[in-house]
Amino acid sequence: MCTVSHPKITHINRTGKATFRHSGPPSRMARVTSAQLSVDEKRTAQESILTLTGEIDMATAGELFAAAQRALLDPPNRVVLDFAGVTFCDSRGLSTLLLLNKAATAAGSSLVLVNVGDYLQRLLDITGLRAALTVEEPSA
Repeated sequence: MCTVSHPKITHINRTGKATFRHSGPPSRMARVTSAQLSVDEKRTAQESILTLTGEIDMATAGELFAAAQRALLDPPNRVVLDFAGVTFCDSRGLSTLLLLNKAATAAGSSLVLVNVGDYLQRLLDITGLRAALTVEEPSA
């Protein structure tokens, strides 16, 4: 027999958002760690290279956006996003790329994606976003 423990509502705030307390043993979901993204910037006279490591999703897209916005404060010719260390990107990440592309264009710069792996390449192709973004192929 399988017993499932359901969470109990402990508080509802003024906006209707509920706080839950789980009354059973810890679930496997409790052990899931949140996604992480590190962004390292290298600046040259012509470009700002943002080296990304980790996952780009709902939890981390803001970090990428903020780092790129800082690079655009003094706009270089190109803002290069190096995806060599990116292991995951969801729809929030894709949306952030589109917003950054628009922000770079407005600042007189261009957004360039490099070292895009097979996973992200396929995602860009399926969604049709490859045509909207500049993706540089690795040189042979």
